[in-house]
Amino acid sequence: MEPIYSNFRMTFLYIDRYQFSERWFFPESEVPYCMYRYIVQGKAVFTVNGQRHEVQAGDVFYIPIGSLLSCQALETIDFYSVRFVVPIEQQGNNLLNELFRIPPISVLPESPEPLFATLYRSALSREPWKMLRIDACLGQITALLAEHAAGSQPDNVPPVPQDATRVSNLRLRARKSQIKQDPRITVVLDYLITHPQEMLSTDDMCRMAGVSESTLRRLFKAQTGKLPVDFIKEMRMMHAARLLLTRNDSVAEISYSCGYETPNYFFRCFKEIFGISPSEYRHRSQNL
Repeated sequence: MEPIYSNFRMTFLYIDRYQFSERWFFPESEVPYCMYRYIVQGKAVFTVNGQRHEVQAGDVFYIPIGSLLSCQALETIDFYSVRFVVPIEQQGNNLLNELFRIPPISVLPESPEPLFATLYRSALSREPWKMLRIDACLGQITALLAEHAAGSQPDNVPPVPQDATRVSNLRLRARKSQIKQDPRITVVLDYLITHPQEMLSTDDMCRMAGVSESTLRRLFKAQTGKLPVDFIKEMRMMHAARLLLTRNDSVAEISYSCGYETPNYFFRCFKEIFGISPSEYRHRSQNL
């Protein structure tokens, strides 16, 4: 298996279930994350980057990050909406299609509604293992979509990306980082992931791993593909994005809870990762 596939990871942000009348309309807006929408009931038109798609009950609709999306109900509609990001994906790229040929609309042989329902219930749960179930459901949904897409291709041929140069560069980067995991770095990663709000210094990480700063940077980059500072920034922004969608706290309060001393610096970091401000991210998310 190529490293780009074995290293592929998705980061869950939020899920909700929406019910709108036949008068529902949402004007065109840029989506700062990826989305899956499972249509439980009803019909609507989702227009993505100018292309019109009519969806109905049973459809799974995939929206890539950075897309321009508008929505209009054709009748009363009920759907789940899952928001997530892929760390190596950037605004305007359609990596799930490039790697797995996942199309905008999929109709699976067996209804994926139980997976979406379980994911939704897990997100509302306070159980300590909720993220394990959430990640499993999101991964299984994606696997089913990829398997269905592969089965619909002639002779089950491997996917041929539209942008071969970009994907080959991703593969090269993945191969470079595909080395045996170092337990010293794994210890640091485990701590960072479970303490996203803590401002861990380079010295702290070096003491935790028992290595020098230069060795830490080298091993960390080899294992994750990122320098420690970049990994921590991206991880904190994923945590902040969840908080913006699930809490009513102000942006300043969320910046402090994520370990940032000044909201202005948090604002700059967030915009660097998502391309929009925290306030705009929250505003768009309330209506998508």
